[in-house]
Amino acid sequence: MSFYQRILRRLRGGPVPMAVAVPLASVPAPEPVLPAYTGPAYEGFVEERSTHHVSGWLRYADDTNSKPTFSVELADSGEVLAAGVGNQFRLGEGRERRGYFVQFTRPLSDNERGYVVVRGPDGAPLPDAPYVRPEYQPVMLVAMDIVDNCNLRCPFCLYDYGNTHATNMMTPETLAAAIRFAPYTMDGNFWLSCLHEPSLHPRFTEFMESVPRELRHKLFFTTNLAKRMKQEYFDFLASSGVGHLNISIESRDPALYERMRKGARFRIFSENWDKLIDAYKLGTAPPRLRYIIMVYKSNLAEIPELARYLIEERLADEVQLRFTFDVPYIPREFRETEFLDDADWVILQNSLKFLPADKIVLVLPPQPDVGTAEIAGADDFLPGRYEFKLSWDGRLIVNRYWSVPYDGANEDRVADVNVADIEDPLAFLQSLSA
Repeated sequence: MSFYQRILRRLRGGPVPMAVAVPLASVPAPEPVLPAYTGPAYEGFVEERSTHHVSGWLRYADDTNSKPTFSVELADSGEVLAAGVGNQFRLGEGRERRGYFVQFTRPLSDNERGYVVVRGPDGAPLPDAPYVRPEYQPVMLVAMDIVDNCNLRCPFCLYDYGNTHATNMMTPETLAAAIRFAPYTMDGNFWLSCLHEPSLHPRFTEFMESVPRELRHKLFFTTNLAKRMKQEYFDFLASSGVGHLNISIESRDPALYERMRKGARFRIFSENWDKLIDAYKLGTAPPRLRYIIMVYKSNLAEIPELARYLIEERLADEVQLRFTFDVPYIPREFRETEFLDDADWVILQNSLKFLPADKIVLVLPPQPDVGTAEIAGADDFLPGRYEFKLSWDGRLIVNRYWSVPYDGANEDRVADVNVADIEDPLAFLQSLSA
């Protein structure tokens, strides 16, 4: 797997999609009388039911290695849509094989969806989970960049700008082709920026405005707020309906801020920041604010107070404290003088105890992967789930979404196309599982 993909494995995330209860349509005929079941006790639920798929979890109560069988039917007609075994990976389960995911061979009508039942080994229907998602959202994230450059040259950046001398920009036509996948993407996980600074695009606001209002909650981007922006930009954001945005900041000390954010001016950052906060006070649909703090020896002592300030006075929905990916082109002097050792991380963890636990996310350095090649197999992906990497020029790389970090060599890539060449997004997504 590429370095980029390993980064996504560590940093992907986003708000937990809100789900809505989906009541089954009333079934006019009573359930048939089933023969007495003599097999082991089992348990399970339906968690997703759309016109294109159904998924959930199913296991024997004693959690044995044997896996229970299931069938998917239309309760009104008795039509069998699929059958299988509850032994797949499932969202949030890590390496536990307790899930099932079925993509229908034909799209159902909304009415038919209401009659979909999943039957366990004894033929009894599985109950619904407390919330059942009705959407077909096989795209876990779209890691897109509308430009390929940044206005800063931070010493810890995970992207090597050594050979970058110009800024390429996405066209409105490419964006429009990409946005067709937004309805099939998990909420908050359609990224307008991943590696680069989106505000460099002169049509950035126009791009966000072009996204239908009902889809803007899918959008997310990261910005350094270091480029002077007009008040109209912040006014738009505050009422935009965009899902959330990340703001990068390491320190409120101007000298330290400018050393860490090389090329930035703290005065301009502060002006932009104040404009944003003031606009939020009047906005009707502001994005949630996440602040990203890269942790170093220079700002270690300041971080607890900085995090408190962001939460109490700067509208932070979340404050993420992150380690640095040790890429080869980070200056050795910076690495040796700024990277935390194990004792520093313990000090940091202890210093955060007085802050709201639901507002702080500490992203620690990964432990060395032990035996990854032995434990990760070719079927360790989540069935029917994908992640997109989309470049400014429309190149779309589709990878399977793995249940655990995977270090294979591109085995997870399932498509490499230009997004503008895809005629039917739904048909394309369904073809990935064919």
